[in-house]
Amino acid sequence: MNRADGRTMLSEEDARVSASEFLASIGRDAGFHRERLGALLGSGQLGENPNVGPLWTFDSPFGTVSVSRRTGAVVFYSAPEPDEMGAPRITETEAREIAGTFLKHAQPDFDEKIYELAAGEEEGYFIFEHEQVRQPGEVSIFSNIVSLEVRADTGTVCNYSRSDLDFKRSTPPRIDEEQARSIVEEMVDGGSIDALELVEEPVDEASRSITVWLAQIRYSGKFERVELVFIDADTGKKLDVD
Repeated sequence: MNRADGRTMLSEEDARVSASEFLASIGRDAGFHRERLGALLGSGQLGENPNVGPLWTFDSPFGTVSVSRRTGAVVFYSAPEPDEMGAPRITETEAREIAGTFLKHAQPDFDEKIYELAAGEEEGYFIFEHEQVRQPGEVSIFSNIVSLEVRADTGTVCNYSRSDLDFKRSTPPRIDEEQARSIVEEMVDGGSIDALELVEEPVDEASRSITVWLAQIRYSGKFERVELVFIDADTGKKLDVD
């Protein structure tokens, strides 16, 4: 398969192969041969996600699948679901095992990164969100998120998503945390800094990243609100980020 590399974007045909292989790996292929499975996928729709970049998306009887045009990895999957939610039949422990098994098949490279897990339950779903954390020697990363939803009544993974960007930095930026805090404080009027974090921010259709200080600003009063401020960690300039 011609994987996306540099300026080369994955073709619809190759994205269809990736989607078919993914459905087969998680057992959602209904036993169809790969070619037959690929034929049942609808026409590819072009799209883009700020945390993934350009996408091919396919709708099918087996669910909706989105494939990264840069890497060929499946980054979104949504299974077809019954209209009504049944009574819960599994525990959180069982749901956790189901999600783990799904990940082994859907994302074999999952264990190559370090993640922190947050688990929760909402309206008949068990939700597991894995957030990538820095490894030794890394001063800044784009924190990839892997999220799964497991239905409590059927015990199946109904939604899966992952960001797929390998942006990281090992050298300190020119603007340190103290300098960044001073810059932000001069910019905001009446707000307080709740959090300040050094991160990699995707730009240019997620083809590259820049290192930024991300500040979470809280404004108190009658109408409390939270605002995010992005500061270029090498120039100190405020950035406009959608």
